[in-house]
Amino acid sequence: MRRRSLLGVALAAVLPSALARAHTMPNSTVTVEVQPQSVRVVAGIPLSELAAALSGTSDTTREMWREVQAYLAQHVAVLGADGRAWSLGLRDEDVAAADGDHPAIMVVLTFTPPVGGSARAATLRYDAVTHRVASQYVLVYRHVDGERIPLGRLQSPATDLPLPD
Repeated sequence: MRRRSLLGVALAAVLPSALARAHTMPNSTVTVEVQPQSVRVVAGIPLSELAAALSGTSDTTREMWREVQAYLAQHVAVLGADGRAWSLGLRDEDVAAADGDHPAIMVVLTFTPPVGGSARAATLRYDAVTHRVASQYVLVYRHVDGERIPLGRLQSPATDLPLPD
């Protein structure tokens, strides 16, 4: 519940004002953890950039979170070698606000392959924010043994990055 409260405060404070002012362009980060039967993706998205990508029509914190969930479901995916999309698990508990020079949300997304699909040779498809903010880029890392190892950078029009087994 505390995480959701932090998100609500952060979104309510930043989203309306972020739409109305110029700002520096902080990048997003994605950390991928490839597990035997799933891929865990932790996305850190600056609130100012997220606000620029969302419609901004939500009036309540709950509506804002629903809008963010729907948005992420449309703009983040893992695809199997056969091209089929994996199932997305996204829970309210899997989001937190991060403070700093550029307030951000941290969202944990868990993807599982479809029945009969292989958990190997997957591709990350990610265009959250970058589809609307051309100067935005996403630094993608792999989480291995407590370390973040760089995998690549995504910036429009690039959206796909092969994931290591």
